[in-house]
Amino acid sequence: MNNAKGQNHRFGTFGDFTDLKSALSALSVSSAVQTICPYIGGTAVYKARALYAMYNPTALFDDMKICNAIGVYKTGKNNDIGKKLKDIFDAENNYLRGLKPNVANTIIKECDLKLFPNPAINQLNIRYKSSMDSKLQIVNILGIVVKEIYLPKESQQVSILLNEITTGIYSYRQICDKLILNSGKLVIVN
Repeated sequence: MNNAKGQNHRFGTFGDFTDLKSALSALSVSSAVQTICPYIGGTAVYKARALYAMYNPTALFDDMKICNAIGVYKTGKNNDIGKKLKDIFDAENNYLRGLKPNVANTIIKECDLKLFPNPAINQLNIRYKSSMDSKLQIVNILGIVVKEIYLPKESQQVSILLNEITTGIYSYRQICDKLILNSGKLVIVN
């Protein structure tokens, strides 16, 4: 093999190889690509085959033969195995269709939050609409919660003083039952 470190390669980066042919032969791509079942190897097999096609454009691959040789059977016929698989997929689809939306999706749809003014000076107004009690956390750049405000579902607006918080850029998040409903950036100028 030729050693060509530091040179630009016509086909991209192949380590220490000067051309595609020596790279492919060194990696034994030819034999590996011809024996890997794409049903097991996935898209990587097809990518390797595309690379190999640059070296040998006439190469053909019989996926059924390759996969059957290693015990992976995919006949494509509608036999008993195919019917059982179809029944399994149908049962799974029916189950998935029967699922009810979870509570988190409902909470998010019914939630609205506005913080103003932003940048805030001394006082922050929080206007919200929520069907459940939640809390608003103001978090510094290190991820430390510097202020936590309770937001009861009965109220729609809360005002807080920011005297104890230093000037800076913070993030905020509205949390309900360990679920983050809203988040954003808040600038505080004191």
